[in-house]
Amino acid sequence: MSLAPFWCRARRLILLSATLAALCPVITWAQQANQDYVVTNTNDSGPGSLREAINSSNGNSPPGGGANSIGFNIPGNPPYVIMPQSPLSTITESVNFYGKNGDPFNHNPAAVPVTIDGSLLPTGSPILKVNAVIGRDVSILSLKLTNSPGEAVLVVGGRLDMYGVECTRNIVGIFLNSVNSSQIGARRPTGTPPSPGTIPPPGGPPLGGNVISGNTFANIKIVGGGNHLIANNFLGPDSTGLGIIGSGSNGLPIGLLIQDSSNNTISSNLIAGAGTTSTYGEGINLSDSDGTHGGNLFFRNWIGLLLDGSTPAPMRIGLLNSGSPNNQIIQNIISSSVFTGLTISPGPPGGGGGNVIVGNLFGT
Repeated sequence: MSLAPFWCRARRLILLSATLAALCPVITWAQQANQDYVVTNTNDSGPGSLREAINSSNGNSPPGGGANSIGFNIPGNPPYVIMPQSPLSTITESVNFYGKNGDPFNHNPAAVPVTIDGSLLPTGSPILKVNAVIGRDVSILSLKLTNSPGEAVLVVGGRLDMYGVECTRNIVGIFLNSVNSSQIGARRPTGTPPSPGTIPPPGGPPLGGNVISGNTFANIKIVGGGNHLIANNFLGPDSTGLGIIGSGSNGLPIGLLIQDSSNNTISSNLIAGAGTTSTYGEGINLSDSDGTHGGNLFFRNWIGLLLDGSTPAPMRIGLLNSGSPNNQIIQNIISSSVFTGLTISPGPPGGGGGNVIVGNLFGT
């Protein structure tokens, strides 16, 4: 049997494959190059709107390791306030939000941040929702997110990096729902405790972290997943660290809520209570439903004090652990607690054990 027909077919296939291999990278990279989108007005939709910028970014998938950018160049004098009238599209691609107006992508510290106000959104809606595939990162820098009837930022897929953001007067500030490895704050060395004189002038965020305060239920909520870094944020205080942002009518704000989540690092945060009722909430509320989620590190946080180190900012309980095992609670200052500075309860059978508690100061 002659092999000539087979060889001819194989040669044609090889040549076709080589041709496609040469062409496909050109086509793919041309379609997927990183793109910059600039918001030029406060309109709800249409050209130059935030909604259009998010939709355009979602339609462009950057190459591996790349990200689109969304910046702001809105004319006129501040404040620059965008009030979406319906939920914005879920963010599905890697994108960096640069929230300072008039300096879209260089992040000029002197520029004025843009505010996204969720007052007109339907009940339960977040201002920004992230559902990116694994390997897609979303970064938010220097925006102000306020008055959401749900979360300021809800993350259900992908990874969130957030610096210099103010999330205030929402139901929940940040909700990391069954995701991993986000970084909220942390632009100075982890483990550096808050101290007077180290934050920027009033109106600036703390040390590259975030101001996540005055949210009705919880300032940060983590459910499932893990390996997050939450560091150098103000949870409860205003941007000066010397005042409190009120948290709504229920009187039960929680600084940081962690449920069924493991291996998180919580370091160098200033966590303060509103102190307006007899139920002040917890600075940190850690819980585990089955005794298998733990291994979290709580290191050098200030709980229940303002930045001057002497003004009390009461919490109901400084740190409450209900059933989470094998956590490390090291060198924290826990003060001004109405009931206890630290409470550890066993929770489910076999839960709550193996915690290491070293070098903390209580009631200082």
